Amino acid sequence: MRKSLETTLEQRSASARRDDDRGTRSPRSGEGYDGLSGRHAGTLDSRHSWPTCKLGRRLTDVVSKPAVDPIGTRDRPHRSPDGQLVALGIDGVVLERPPRHVDQRGSLFEAVSFGHPFWSEPIVHCEWVVTAPGMIKGWGMHLESIDRYVVGTGRIRVVLYDGRVESPTFQNLVQFHFSDESPGWLRIPTGVWHASQNYGDRNAIFVNFPTEPHHYDDPDKYRIDPYDRSEIDFDWTIRGG
Repeated sequence: MRKSLETTLEQRSASARRDDDRGTRSPRSGEGYDGLSGRHAGTLDSRHSWPTCKLGRRLTDVVSKPAVDPIGTRDRPHRSPDGQLVALGIDGVVLERPPRHVDQRGSLFEAVSFGHPFWSEPIVHCEWVVTAPGMIKGWGMHLESIDRYVVGTGRIRVVLYDGRVESPTFQNLVQFHFSDESPGWLRIPTGVWHASQNYGDRNAIFVNFPTEPHHYDDPDKYRIDPYDRSEIDFDWTIRGG
């Protein structure tokens, strides 16, 4: 019995060595391409060969893309391969996502960091802005002051429209979503219309650090009704999917 078992194990070992020599070894349990685990793992039956895929290569390099109809709209890149934010659709708009540090006691993120280029302009004024559930604040615009939002509480959508006639992104519309889990800093240049919508079930809060103080006798504030789509054509309906 023992001799028979040893013979069987020796035969299996020899077979595995031959597979390795041919480069056709099936991955071990839990492995995928090149023995990777986790999201790279997969299984193939005996009817298929296992594609060679070196670390760092995408699967589409070795597998042809299928024909698809309808093809839909492809996502635009948000970050470069080195992790830097790419153009956000409106010239001069800056979005930063400071990390939220979480442990058993709660969480923390940096609301202001004076060493960061985002805060190169002086802080001269501060506004605590609360938007009730289901409400929209906007559209608003400034000709002299840059807004700098720190958004960190509630679910809120901030929509921007470039109204600067000489801007390379004139009439572009972009939107950004923030929440407790995904806070952020948002820089809104002069001449860019902005509005915020709370689509959560509690108050949404952000803090604004404009580059100019509020002048009560001569406000630098221009407004458009957010529901008047003849001025800025944007649908505020929140849809899933």
